Amino acid sequence: RFPHLKVWENVAYALTIAGQPKAACRARAAELLDLVQLSTFGERRIGELSGGQQQRVGIARALAQEPDVFLLDEPMSALDAKLREEMQVELRLLQQRLKITTIVVTHDQREAMTMADKIVVMSDGRAEQTGTPGEIYDTPANAFVASFIGRANFLTGQAVPGGIEVPGQVLSVASGPQFADGTTVTLSCRPERACLDQPMPESNRLPAEITFVRNIGATRDIHLKTDAGPIVVEYAVGENAMSYEVGQKLFVHLPPKALRAYPADPLR
Repeated sequence: RFPHLKVWENVAYALTIAGQPKAACRARAAELLDLVQLSTFGERRIGELSGGQQQRVGIARALAQEPDVFLLDEPMSALDAKLREEMQVELRLLQQRLKITTIVVTHDQREAMTMADKIVVMSDGRAEQTGTPGEIYDTPANAFVASFIGRANFLTGQAVPGGIEVPGQVLSVASGPQFADGTTVTLSCRPERACLDQPMPESNRLPAEITFVRNIGATRDIHLKTDAGPIVVEYAVGENAMSYEVGQKLFVHLPPKALRAYPADPLR
């Protein structure tokens, strides 16, 4: 951005240096500022705008060049959490209206899930998995993807006839690769798919003790200690929500369909 120029002049900069008439530049800037909901800010200086408004000016300036591909490199990294989430939605809606192929580079998993039709998860210069946000979240290709996109509980066990043995239980896994008996395996389970509700099946449940309860509004994170390792359960809060307290002993159920098994490879 150019702090010595007005907002509309920032937007029209590429058109101005290309030699287009000032009236045409100004008209195009006004059109783009309206597109990013800043139509009344054209005469202001950049320094008079908020961080989110400045971000939108930058987007309008890039769009002035009518790109075939729109590349955004960590576009919201400098914004606070609330503004970042608002801008993610605004940019997604804008992209849908303009139908410009857009590539967003981000380390923010929520940003990727919010803005993408397709996600490519990269690690050490290679693509670990490519898919829709739903595919990446629900069926991560490996433990790295499961840990990078969303939250996951990880347990280590050994393949045995009938499932994966962890301390205290043999857990059934509904789908995934088959492992030779004795193979060390990493299991993952999303916190919202682990279950504390009663009654629960006799299988795939572990004795646990609550170590911490984190109240985050509509949900609670119930932190558990088990012989197989620590587990977090995301528990939705409603009118009939159960009350959980530190020190309480109970069972946690890990449904076979919620478990995914991977070779015991470091999470890189």
